[in-house]
Amino acid sequence: MGFNNLKRNDIVFSESKGSRVFKLISKNNSEWIVEDVFSKQSDVIKENDQVKVVKTDKKSKPFSMSKLFESSKVSIRPTLTEKEIFIVEELKDSFEESYLHDVIAEYENGNLDAGSKLLDRYLKVLNVSKKSQYDLYSLIQYVYCAIENYDNEISTSTNINRFKLFELKATEITDERKYQNWTLDVPALDLDMMIKMQSGILDNFWNYDPDAGWADYGDSQFIALEDVEIDEPALTEYHKPLVIE
Repeated sequence: MGFNNLKRNDIVFSESKGSRVFKLISKNNSEWIVEDVFSKQSDVIKENDQVKVVKTDKKSKPFSMSKLFESSKVSIRPTLTEKEIFIVEELKDSFEESYLHDVIAEYENGNLDAGSKLLDRYLKVLNVSKKSQYDLYSLIQYVYCAIENYDNEISTSTNINRFKLFELKATEITDERKYQNWTLDVPALDLDMMIKMQSGILDNFWNYDPDAGWADYGDSQFIALEDVEIDEPALTEYHKPLVIE
């Protein structure tokens, strides 16, 4: 993206400014007032600075009425199915309530795989396959149900709080090493003279307007996840809560 196409709130990586990441604040003539994403210090980016856009704001899409209509037709079963009764009963019979609470605590601390192995065992017995990673994470809903009904009889009339689908979005910021070849034509008497001049020329190399040649890129280094957002999509048949019939 060219310098003139940059917009307010864009996140850019600047190699010429010490490989730093900036947020664009405001434009003043041919300069951008920026803020360092990490140190929060103000700086200025000019047209000749090397920048790479990491993240740019996009206009929000209008809410689709067809999607709203589609979502209104989705029905969610509020009670357990016969197969789900088996899963919840096995959890209650096989594990102490304190262990189930530990699984829930681990999940709520961000470990999405918490309890997946013990639930996978029951799915194999039921000959049920998981359709997606979302279904895998949703299996933890049966652990919640087992805790809520640990001392109660359960049936197809037992309510279950089914998981909704949320989208966690984040922008990855990386530092990518670039190898750029530059050529500068220098008049000299002979090779010995050129070798003698080399150090002084390199001290002011960019002042002599060298010509860019080939470029290559090395491995990128992860810096951070920025601009984290959580969205709750409209309920559709594709995104409806997991029910094992």
